[in-house]
Amino acid sequence: MYLLPLYFQSVRGASPTGSGIHLLPFILAMTFSSIFAAGLITAVGMPYYVMAVSTVIATIGSGLTYTLDIDTPAGKWIGYLILLGVGYGAIIQLGIIVGQASSKAEDIPVATAAINCTRSSSDVTNI
Repeated sequence: MYLLPLYFQSVRGASPTGSGIHLLPFILAMTFSSIFAAGLITAVGMPYYVMAVSTVIATIGSGLTYTLDIDTPAGKWIGYLILLGVGYGAIIQLGIIVGQASSKAEDIPVATAAINCTRSSSDVTNI
């Protein structure tokens, strides 16, 4: 995800603004799949299926994105970014979604804060 803007700017010759516009399929796919996953997990209560399917989709999308080069047609890279966004969007917020869906209404703020604190502290220790 970090290198996609650099790809569009360095390899494809896009401006920084153009690079951001090229990332819209990825961002929109992440947004909608995250919302869909949250609704599905809240309704069904089974995050395991979302976790397994989104991991497979994210892996396939990552592999396809790895094949991008200077001559890749727009239809392909847009499709690859949508696939990547669907996979990442469904799994990137999974911890928070499960924590909120499994908490009582009055405990949701505490659960969300605890999950975010744990995620942040593990990110800091990995630097």
